[in-house]
Amino acid sequence: RSLTVNTYASHNIPSTITQQFGKIEIDEKLQANESEDVIAYTEGVEPNEIIQDNEDPGFKMSSPRSNSLIQRIFIPADGTSASGGKVKNQDFKYKGLVSWNPPVEWTLSTNEQFYGKQIRSAYYLKAGMGDRKVTWNIPIKAPGYYKVLAYIPKIRMGWNRDEHIDEEYHFTVFHDDGADHQTVNMKDNDSGWMQIGSYHLSPDTVKVELSNLSKAKVIYADAIKLVKEN
Repeated sequence: RSLTVNTYASHNIPSTITQQFGKIEIDEKLQANESEDVIAYTEGVEPNEIIQDNEDPGFKMSSPRSNSLIQRIFIPADGTSASGGKVKNQDFKYKGLVSWNPPVEWTLSTNEQFYGKQIRSAYYLKAGMGDRKVTWNIPIKAPGYYKVLAYIPKIRMGWNRDEHIDEEYHFTVFHDDGADHQTVNMKDNDSGWMQIGSYHLSPDTVKVELSNLSKAKVIYADAIKLVKEN
């Protein structure tokens, strides 16, 4: 059971979004009704929430430069070839999602299971030893305790599913009392907002960091949400 919406000529990427539904109970007393409802558009963010997506300013990536002599000669850090032309992989902003053979560097892709207002995108790469990181730098105006959540997509290929792998995500939250290292395991969870912790934050730029350290095959970097507690 699913509902598919095709947004056609719009800013939405991807243009087709599908929502899957689980078991639905039948209510035989309900009467079917055909109608049209106009719903006012909202940004989807509550007044006490701050969401920073990978598409927003403040999202940064860090990766060590390759030690490969061939790559340093033919693919410099600025993405140009030795002849001065652009490398073909740099031509397109969004690359196809290849979760069964993920790239070793942070790569931007789109998928309907990613978070996004108009563009559902995220960076992804092959899990490693923690040497590749992304950082969300989130400005806040009001001091207080905030819940910190991460949007973590869980994308499965039916023929490539391994239930025995711990899909762990290693986050570091920099807060008023220092830095807190937390692990979120997606093995028994579905896509969505996962709580990292609750911290006291002062008006400044809050930094949340994610590394590629994991036993999982793929790590996704998507969005961070701060929810101010009363």
